[in-house]
Amino acid sequence: MLQRLLPVLAALGLTLALTSGANAYEQTYTPTAPGEIQLKELPQALALEAPDGDDEGFRALFNFIQENELAMTVPVEVDLSDDREAMRFFAPSARLESPPPSADGVMVKALPPRTVVSLGHRGRGSDRQRGQDIVTLQRWIAENPEWRAIGAPIAVYWDGPFTPFFLRRSEVMIELAAS
Repeated sequence: MLQRLLPVLAALGLTLALTSGANAYEQTYTPTAPGEIQLKELPQALALEAPDGDDEGFRALFNFIQENELAMTVPVEVDLSDDREAMRFFAPSARLESPPPSADGVMVKALPPRTVVSLGHRGRGSDRQRGQDIVTLQRWIAENPEWRAIGAPIAVYWDGPFTPFFLRRSEVMIELAAS
């Protein structure tokens, strides 16, 4: 019996070891629980933005934080507008007062506090899932006429590539303004 449990326990231990480091990163804001729709206020933040939401954008952002000796933070945001898919990292809050200059295709900009509606998700995200989440959020906005969307949907990723897919957290959010 113990021989059968050893591989399971080893996998569980490895999973915990690989994912426990995610909590060591500064969170720019808190994640939305899976399956929950949440109206939330995001704080002022220093965004580091690359125009491409793909591997090239990720590499540019990663190199930028390495060159400027910035700590990693979570989450990573990707704008899901039709005309662009910008990827956004965040600098640690301590750098709000002394931001590094924009360089190498990475724009540094201060974001004001934002109001968003978000839908949390757990597991492997797909374009189809994000599309369904966007429809759900648009329906929420239609049912809450005191709010109106003021931006394209944003995909939010909380966990790194070494987190097992079934433990990964993400969300889709839409920035709002009062009607």
